Amino acid sequence: MMKHEFEKLAGYEVSDDDYSKILEPMYMAVHLNKQEFVRVIDRKRFALMTKSEVLSEMKTIAIYLHSTCEHFADSDARRKLDSLLTEYKRRFWDNCYIATRQTGDDYGCPGRGCSYPSALVVLNSQSNAVIYTVSFE
Repeated sequence: MMKHEFEKLAGYEVSDDDYSKILEPMYMAVHLNKQEFVRVIDRKRFALMTKSEVLSEMKTIAIYLHSTCEHFADSDARRKLDSLLTEYKRRFWDNCYIATRQTGDDYGCPGRGCSYPSALVVLNSQSNAVIYTVSFE
């Protein structure tokens, strides 16, 4: 069974690594047809996050970073946000970035305070014009 066949039958995406290192060898080792095999696989373990789940997780982290930015820097949360952006780019839209604002901007004092993620900006691949923005605020 090919990866795309598995995903079509299962109704969710799996990572290339999980498929090639776990699912494919497992399928080859058991005596189940494709439908039976897909039915016994644990979706929670193998399913990649959907687009809306990735955006929701990014927004949750961005709101957290905004709420804490004047008190401390959470490098783990920033790395997690960067990781989610990388996944979003790879799977859904290659030409995008996370826009940031500074806390001083909220009060008419640009350049003061800390910066925090404010939105995911998606650009047209050809013209770099903004197609849409997903606000984190």
